[in-house]
Amino acid sequence: MLEVRKLTELHRRFKDVLVLSVYIDGGETDPAERTAWRRALQRETQRAAHALEGRPSAEREAFGRALETLEHEIEGHEGFLPSAGWVGFITEDGVQHSESLPIPVPTVVAWQRGALLTPYLRVLTLDYPAAVVLCDHRRARLFARKGGQWTEGPELEVDRTLEDFSDVNMMKSAHVSSGVRGATARDAARRSLLAESQQLVRNAVEAVVELTGHQGAVIIGGPPDVTSALRSGLPDPLPAHTIIAPGLDLQRTVSEVSREIVPLVDEIRDREQGDILNAIIDSAHPGGKGTLGVENTRLALDQGAVDVLLVCRRLADEERATVESLVGAALLHGGDVQELTGAAGDRLDTEGGVGARLRFPVL
Repeated sequence: MLEVRKLTELHRRFKDVLVLSVYIDGGETDPAERTAWRRALQRETQRAAHALEGRPSAEREAFGRALETLEHEIEGHEGFLPSAGWVGFITEDGVQHSESLPIPVPTVVAWQRGALLTPYLRVLTLDYPAAVVLCDHRRARLFARKGGQWTEGPELEVDRTLEDFSDVNMMKSAHVSSGVRGATARDAARRSLLAESQQLVRNAVEAVVELTGHQGAVIIGGPPDVTSALRSGLPDPLPAHTIIAPGLDLQRTVSEVSREIVPLVDEIRDREQGDILNAIIDSAHPGGKGTLGVENTRLALDQGAVDVLLVCRRLADEERATVESLVGAALLHGGDVQELTGAAGDRLDTEGGVGARLRFPVL
């Protein structure tokens, strides 16, 4: 999966080169429609070929060679596409990048100067950093999402260097009257167990920060006292992007984590994007560091002022050429690009479908 940095490199490298950009929706699950993706690809290919009528023969021939390269790349897939989606960027020099995608994308074939990037925006949602901590008082398991895939990190366990407090839970003999030794042992054990728990929390906080880089979503499962301490120990802004999930325990597998956590991560990401959008709306005034609407945002892009570009999915799907020019300009100037869905996407749609957080006010 391409991160924003890699997508930017791809855009800069091929922005003046004819590129065949191909996105394939492989999300069909009906056996009767197992080759539906091929029919959709054929329709899109014919549409792209029709658009080349009247163009120089050299360009049409280059398009044909790129299609041959594409067919060679996917020729082994006769039934279902083996993944939810696929993307490839092809030039006369061959396949520059191709990958299977974990989520469906709209089937699109484009022959143009520069890679078509807009459909890839929905893939970038999977690049949102996320970490999961499942813990008890002495152990913690960590999981992280990278490139849309969940992997398990190192297990944390506090070294036990306690003295033997084996008498803590023993009944005192009837002839013992002071109770001092038992109480002292119990107090010492509690202090030591508390120290263990605190050390575990510190180690887990360090691991989460390393996994997320102070950004993204954090999901914590375990005993209430440990999960609360862990969230409190996280540096800003992570506590605001943390959800405690009491139902998650140490026994979860990677597949169970990936299945159960995704909705929580999406909730945190949508909330964060909503906060960014609210800040943009509040500052979208003369002298402010926010813009709304295509023309105002384009003006800010021309001045290299855009830090984060937000695009609603409807605009990305229905006005691809417009959005493509905005996305390309944002990447060229080192900006981040995010596609908004859900409530935040709907709200952005009412504000012109696109907006930006600025590095500095535009003139």
